[in-house]
Amino acid sequence: MTRKKRWLATAAAIVACLAVLWLWRGKGETGAVRRMAPADQEKLYQETYAATRTLCEAARTDDALEDRCASWSELLLEFPECDEACRAFATPNAPHGAAR
Repeated sequence: MTRKKRWLATAAAIVACLAVLWLWRGKGETGAVRRMAPADQEKLYQETYAATRTLCEAARTDDALEDRCASWSELLLEFPECDEACRAFATPNAPHGAAR
């Protein structure tokens, strides 16, 4: 497995964990993210940001990844740590990002 594929697999696992939290708590990603311990939230944000950047970069040459780039970008916007640079990256990739 190439390094890029391992990175994407790791990122997919992170997003899957968030989805489980979302379903379990029934309040969406925002509630799940905001209820995390600050250190865990920061770590997950950093990992999600890096993985989303890698994924969206790959989506430029692989149309099959566009929807995943969009959904991960939306998730990234849910983090309170998503600052101006993060929003500048994620908003154009997220289908509903402009509404935030």
